[in-house]
Amino acid sequence: MIDYDEAVDYRKYNLSDTKKFTIMVKTFPKLFESEKIFATKIFVSHSSVNHWMNHKTSKIKATAKSEISNIFNLVYSVWEDSFSCEENFEEELSNYKKVRKNKNIIERHIMKPIENKQPLSLFEQAKEYRKQKKVKEALELLEQIDADMSSFKYKHYNEIAHLKAILLSDDTIQDWDGAIDILRKLYFSAEYHLEEPEIITLIASNYKRKALYCPNTKNYKEMEDVDMDLIASALILYYEAYEEKDSQQKYYDALNYAYLYNISNTIESKEIDHERIKKLYSDFSKQWRVDECSWWEVISRAEFLMLLGEIERAISTMDYFLETHSLSPSEIDATFRQLKLYIHFTQDQNAIKFHQYLEESWSYIAKSKKSNNELL
Repeated sequence: MIDYDEAVDYRKYNLSDTKKFTIMVKTFPKLFESEKIFATKIFVSHSSVNHWMNHKTSKIKATAKSEISNIFNLVYSVWEDSFSCEENFEEELSNYKKVRKNKNIIERHIMKPIENKQPLSLFEQAKEYRKQKKVKEALELLEQIDADMSSFKYKHYNEIAHLKAILLSDDTIQDWDGAIDILRKLYFSAEYHLEEPEIITLIASNYKRKALYCPNTKNYKEMEDVDMDLIASALILYYEAYEEKDSQQKYYDALNYAYLYNISNTIESKEIDHERIKKLYSDFSKQWRVDECSWWEVISRAEFLMLLGEIERAISTMDYFLETHSLSPSEIDATFRQLKLYIHFTQDQNAIKFHQYLEESWSYIAKSKKSNNELL
């Protein structure tokens, strides 16, 4: 009979997933290349691979282990079998090699394009169209990539889906549900949001639009029709994105949080809590080095000052940029949209003054440009 008090529990001697992984990396360094490259190969975030390499976790998900086995050309049982020590595992590793002949030839046949297309150039053109605000044209190019049978759409699925979600979120399309569906999949896809925290920001912004705008229009909802559950979720996500991003990128989520926080307070309690916004601005602005040549950063600082009631400082901050830099219509339009939405729900007098001053300044700039062009 076994004496269970003295029996050895061999499970405690079994190597963890991450220890096995680091030995694989040591054994096959050319296949690993680097943490970042390897993460791309197996469709996980760079931080996940870094955690495995530094043993910050002992377990690796089954899907990731399967991909790792394929990259290192090993059978999956390498993860299931027990080993008493690292030396023993390293010695036995070669016995788990798969027999794979003509791998590159097979892959070329599996991924052989049905039509002679160049999806990379289509994707780059789609990104360029997005910058030019040609949203429908960009979406059409993404549809062409999706219809293509080359390996590009599989290897770059996350980046393509990310761009599509941005385009569907645009005011000219307003397919918020379609965008949210894609963004949720990306969030749960190999922790892509850790690599691209903008995913969280995009989910929050689509929740905000669904909550505050009437479907398929640019009209605002009445206060009693606003979905406050979506507003609450958007606030949580904006703050999460704010915490995830580095100090130079925090301003965008902080400002969106501040605007939405005030809108929420106005709807629920008919007042604005300046103290919460003041603390938020104080926390992130200590490390924020504003790029004085960037409209988005300068106007964000001005808008924060406006939200804090410092209207004169807000206007002078904005004024200096308008006097020394050029501004595109798309940049000013985005600022106007944000201000108009905020004013509709809060009737904040500082925001009304700020918006009025900005409108007059932009009108003056537009007229001056027109006059100069006529003189030329």
